[in-house]
Amino acid sequence: MGRYDGRSWAYSEPHPRNFLESGWWTFWLWVRYGYSPNRAADVVSDFRKKRAKLSSSVPFNYLSTAINSVGLSSHATETAEHYLSSRNVGKNFQREVFNPWIRARYAQNLGTISGMGAFTAADNNNALSIYGDSGMAGLWERMVSSSGATVHLETDVLWLAKGSWGGWFLASSSPSGVETVERFDAIVLASPWVLTSLNIHNITLENIPHNVTYAPQHITLFTSPHDLSSHAFSGKKGIPGLILTTPCSWEYSEISGGTGKDGMGHAPFWVLSRIKEIVWEGRREYVYKVVSAEELKDEEIHRMLGGKDKTISWVYRHYVSSPIHAHSVRISDGGIVAGSTPTPAAKEHLQ
Repeated sequence: MGRYDGRSWAYSEPHPRNFLESGWWTFWLWVRYGYSPNRAADVVSDFRKKRAKLSSSVPFNYLSTAINSVGLSSHATETAEHYLSSRNVGKNFQREVFNPWIRARYAQNLGTISGMGAFTAADNNNALSIYGDSGMAGLWERMVSSSGATVHLETDVLWLAKGSWGGWFLASSSPSGVETVERFDAIVLASPWVLTSLNIHNITLENIPHNVTYAPQHITLFTSPHDLSSHAFSGKKGIPGLILTTPCSWEYSEISGGTGKDGMGHAPFWVLSRIKEIVWEGRREYVYKVVSAEELKDEEIHRMLGGKDKTISWVYRHYVSSPIHAHSVRISDGGIVAGSTPTPAAKEHLQ
């Protein structure tokens, strides 16, 4: 794994072959970053302990009250950049080591994400990992199967209305355009409120979620028999299979608080990974995945591979910005009626 800023390699993971190389790398880290790695590790460790207390306090009526009770209020209200700086974690370490990891997980910089979000991503103890080829999508499929739920695919939830008996009316539209109204005891909204575009009738909600702006992401999958070109990545030999990015040193302070393409800097994408090797028409090919702020054109893919003569066998692009529709739960019989399910491309991104 390496960290790339579009002009140079800010940091590359070491692979020491013996204890002498390991000792030299440890010394180099201390010279460059001082005590910042230790301080950052302490911040994440402290956050992990407090988050464990939050998990043990379930259920709770208000998330804000629960967060305050376990000492996580500053993590939720401060940006990760401000929080780390206040704990004397150096800017070099933030830019070269911490920020690329956050960009890979959330397509954001430390100046735009809360401490809670950043430290959750940085807490790489695999406690929340989903194993298996199907990833998160497979987990949801097994949950739905185990619950005996009734699932309606490709069905849009149109509006909700409070019923006189205390329950809810839910209107949905099938792929053919037919509108159906059903009765439910309760509705669970499992989607960012701003993305649902739902109309709710006959009631005023007491607590309306804040509207949050979501930066668009472009996910590009492509296959090629070629490795990534060292010429396209500042002449580096042995390009790693996972490339995280960060802004250049002279632009970091100005754009660390930017979102979308305004926060990209010179790096052409958020993260690039070589997922696997496959056999296509009798030859070995690599499957690459790129997450970027703007659509990745064929010309850019050719450049990454080393030129227009390099073969691209297959390309699939997905723009992540479409609304995710509401989901509802019929408490009386345990059935789940889903407004929609992720597309295959969305499932891939969730993994």
